[in-house]
Amino acid sequence: MALWRFNVQTDTCAICRNAIYEPSIQAQADPSMADGYTIAWGCCGHVFHLDCISRWLKTRSVCPLCNREWEFAKIEKIATYGNLD
Repeated sequence: MALWRFNVQTDTCAICRNAIYEPSIQAQADPSMADGYTIAWGCCGHVFHLDCISRWLKTRSVCPLCNREWEFAKIEKIATYGNLD
């Protein structure tokens, strides 16, 4: 089995404090939350679970770490979760 990862500067979601390549805290409590199994990258280079940054963006429009205006650069499924047949 091989594991592929992006070159992430941090291995923790700064919002929920869970490992970035594991489901978010809310997805662990409710496995039906698909966004908790997804990583959202900002143009600033910071990365969060999609459900975490989505909740954050409901009240603020900036990155939680650098305060730059948030823009999505890419969204990816967590490689080690999901289609594990």
